[in-house]
Amino acid sequence: MPTFSYLAIDDAGREVVGEVHAENRHAAIGRVREIGYFPMEVDESAAARPVRRARAGLFNRVTAADKTVLTRQLANLLGAGLTVVRAISVLIENTDNPRVRDILLRLREEVQTGSGLSDTMANYPALFDNLYVSLVRAGEASGELETILERLAEYMEQQSQQWAQIRAALAYPALLVTVGTAAVFFLVTFLIPRFVLIFKGLGQSLPTPTLIVLAVSTFLGHYWWAVLGGLLLLALLVRWYSRTPSGGLLIDTWKLKPPVLGPLAEKIATSRFAHTLGTLIKGGVPILDALQTVQGAIGNRMMAQALDEVRHSVREGESIADPLRRTGAFPSLVVNMIAVGEETGDVDQILTRVARSYDVEIQNTVRQLISLLEPVIILGMGVVVGSVIIAMLLPIFDLNLMAAH
Repeated sequence: MPTFSYLAIDDAGREVVGEVHAENRHAAIGRVREIGYFPMEVDESAAARPVRRARAGLFNRVTAADKTVLTRQLANLLGAGLTVVRAISVLIENTDNPRVRDILLRLREEVQTGSGLSDTMANYPALFDNLYVSLVRAGEASGELETILERLAEYMEQQSQQWAQIRAALAYPALLVTVGTAAVFFLVTFLIPRFVLIFKGLGQSLPTPTLIVLAVSTFLGHYWWAVLGGLLLLALLVRWYSRTPSGGLLIDTWKLKPPVLGPLAEKIATSRFAHTLGTLIKGGVPILDALQTVQGAIGNRMMAQALDEVRHSVREGESIADPLRRTGAFPSLVVNMIAVGEETGDVDQILTRVARSYDVEIQNTVRQLISLLEPVIILGMGVVVGSVIIAMLLPIFDLNLMAAH
């Protein structure tokens, strides 16, 4: 017989939670009323629905938007005076993602049994990462959970907005590359073979550029699947290598070196570092725990390795700025600003200002990059298509010259 969890009100007006066994939800509501409680929420226990939970995990993933909306709603509900259990129940009712709903159901059950909210959240890293758990734990300890969640929601909204702006800026260049590549592929594999019959009828030697284009066309026409498979295999190998400790460190180090993209990647990682560390310190998370959490949130393993060295130095009694300067992994402006913040006791405020300034720089850099990238892509595609067309017309030009002589 299925098990149902319930949230109810007793005769004294207090919230009570528990479980009952019943054939269906309607019967479970009746059981709760027989006990003498007024039922507020009655849902099938997550433990009784293993098949549904597995299906949700396979076909639904937790997105950044799901996390952001959930955090903002949870902060609003707690700010309105609801208990944690009641707030989670409301979230369950208003969540469309089956996987998120399933996690929230299990979260509510464990909290109802007396487990701490942060300790329970740590069991579900797909929805609550280390940053989330650390801030909630600090909020529980300080008694300002709703305030901490509001700051976390603001941080997550800022990160989502930043990435949305970058993706929107790259959409048009990506479209140009896709359309241009498709046009060249169509030209080389479908249109050029039609010229082969014409060239055979000419009975003359072909120019070198024409021979090269025809060879490429013949190869792609017969072995396009091998080229596509090779590119896919290469992408999978790079992805696998990037997940190894040495490979990930090497790739993240290389990301910071290209002339234009390198400074942009450094600014994005630095902005994330400042936002995350500032949010954690402002939320009351101990500095060693905050630095450890930032290591997993910064998004660059070379800079995360540098933060590990900083963390060890801070544990030995040093400040943050001095070991951060020794690593050489962070801009001197950030290091000097942190040093000033440590002297004045306003590290969290300084980091917030640094993060905002880098956000503006990132937006300006992306705009400049896109304004440069678009004409380069158009020019590059024009050169490729023009070269192919000229190579195909060269034999006809030669034939006209021979006829003139």
